[in-house]
Formats: sequence, structure tokens, C-alpha cells
Amino acid sequence: MPQLYRVREAFNGDDCDMSQFSYIHDKSVIKRRRFNKSGEQVLYTSSYPHVAVLETEISTSNYFYISRWKKKNVKDTFLSFFSVDDNCSKDTMALSRQVRMELERIFSVEEQCQIDEIRDILEKDYFGLPESMRYEESSNLASEILKKAECIISYSKKDDRHLNITFSKKAVDEKLSLDCVFYCVRPKNYRSLCYDVEKIGFVDNGKIVWYHWEIDESSIYLPLPIPQKQIHEAIQISKKTMCVNVNFDVFSWQTGILCVNGVNYTVQFKIKIRPIQ
Repeated sequence: MPQLYRVREAFNGDDCDMSQFSYIHDKSVIKRRRFNKSGEQVLYTSSYPHVAVLETEISTSNYFYISRWKKKNVKDTFLSFFSVDDNCSKDTMALSRQVRMELERIFSVEEQCQIDEIRDILEKDYFGLPESMRYEESSNLASEILKKAECIISYSKKDDRHLNITFSKKAVDEKLSLDCVFYCVRPKNYRSLCYDVEKIGFVDNGKIVWYHWEIDESSIYLPLPIPQKQIHEAIQISKKTMCVNVNFDVFSWQTGILCVNGVNYTVQFKIKIRPIQ
């Protein structure tokens, strides 16, 4: 199971409430989507943060949240339906291709054809249909699948190397936990993989506690003897290229580009956090 990501736009509610980043808790506002019927609680996630951003299609807000999820127990397994056909990425290192190769190893050609027939319904093209008619077949079928399986694994149409994983409410409640949340500025270049993280939230006693972060200047090594004051000034200039990588552990080494006297250095650094009062 890869790390999982869910994106939602900024909102006016309590962002210390963990439920804001899970499946929608108010059933009355849940609309039918590809893998859920109206009022049906599922959690849509992606295996890569940038794919989660693209899949969410953020509209007007300049800010958004990326929540990162993990298994509660590393030994847990998930009863899954793999909605992955041979049209996924041809890159053998891609998650989608690895899943497809595993399906081809396990199932007969006839069984693979049956899986692909089900996938054709789940991934039906609803383009051009009025909203009231969208996702009728796919949501009904997904609902039946998720009564038996704990998740549906498909590949993203935004980037066919990566996976979208949709979990039933029961699977989320019993086997997933919220790892952390990043509050980000919407990137001007939507193809950019660098997100300007303004604050980071960690789960503590059932609530999200938010922290500001800063670069630990003492962790930066440069091959030249440069005064610490000059490094500090360079960090202020290079803030857009010294970002927290939302795909890494927050407290692991981060990689960024530090500009000193007009020269760009690729550096590794660690961060420090302080609670938001």
C-alpha cells in the first residue's frame, strides 16, 4: 500500500477537526460520483500528491489542503478490486503497470477479460451528459463492489502512472489513519510539483494541531566556506525553492535549491516547527 493523499479546497470551518479531511460525514450533502451513490461515504485518495491535486480540480480558492493517509497497522491487508486494464502506463516502474503485471500473473486471460469488462463500466465516459445522468452505472456498480471489497484500485486519467484508491467507510474507520495535513498555496504553474506549504498539521488526541515551519539553517552544508549570515540571507531569497516535500516524511532530509551570490546549489536541509498560537 503506497502513501495516500486526499485534497480539498480551503474552507471556513474548523480545520482542527480531523473529519474535515476524511470522507464526507454529512450524508445529506454527498452527491453521486464515479464510485459512490448519493449519500454514500467513501474516501477518494491518490498514490501521488500531484495526482490528488489534479483529480480534485481546485476551482477558485488560492489555498488547499493535502492530507496524507497511512495504514493503522503495517500488517493490514485490503480486500481490493483492481480496475486496471492494459491501457495504463507502459513504464514498468509505474505503480499502475506493476499492478497490471501482477493481475496478468495471477489471473487467466479469461478472468482478465472479465475484470476489464467490469472496469469498462466503472470507467465509462460520461462527458457531455447532464449532471443528473452522470455516473449512474459506475456508482451503482462500485457500490455493489464496495459491499464486498474494501477498496477499488484504478489508475488516474490525469497521470496513468499513478493510482487512485477509493475506500469504503468501513475500511477507512478500521484500517486507515490520518498521518498529517499540509496547508498549501495554489501553485501558479499547475504542472509544478513544488507546493508552498504555509503550515503543517499533526494529529494529537483526536484533533489536528497546526505548526509553522522554518528551515533549520544549521543543517545546511555548502562545499564553500560561506558565513552563516550570508546563508541566512540566501535562504530568505530562496524560499520558493526550499520547500517541504509533501511526499516525504516531514522530519526527514528535504532537498532544495539555494541561491548564493547568483550561484544555485542543490542542498539538503531539515526543518523546525513551532506551534501556532
